[in-house]
Amino acid sequence: MQKLDDHVSEWFGQMRARNEAAADHFKSRKIPYDESNLIEVLQSSQDKFDLLWATIALRELGTVRAIPALKCAVKFKSIDVQGNAALTIAFLAGGDEERLFGEFAR
Repeated sequence: MQKLDDHVSEWFGQMRARNEAAADHFKSRKIPYDESNLIEVLQSSQDKFDLLWATIALRELGTVRAIPALKCAVKFKSIDVQGNAALTIAFLAGGDEERLFGEFAR
C-alpha cells in the first residue's frame, strides 16, 4: 500500500509543478490565468508554448466550455499541443466526445 501512496504523491507533485509552470508562463506574458483567457489564447495564438501551456492549464481550470477551442488545438502542427489538447478534452468531456476520438484513430 505504501508503494501506491508514494506513486500517488509523486503524480500529484508532478501535476502541481506543471500547473505552477503554466501559471508562471502566462504571468510572464501578463495574461490572466483563468478559463476565459486561456480559451482566448487557444483561439488567437500561433505560439506553440502558449498553446501547450493553455491545454495543460485547462485540465485544471477548464470546463466543457473550453472543448471547442481545444478541438481546434488538436489540429495544430505540434504533436505536443495535439496530444495535450486531446488529453484535456478527454478529461473535461468525461467520455462524451467518443466520435472525436474515433476520428483520431483513423
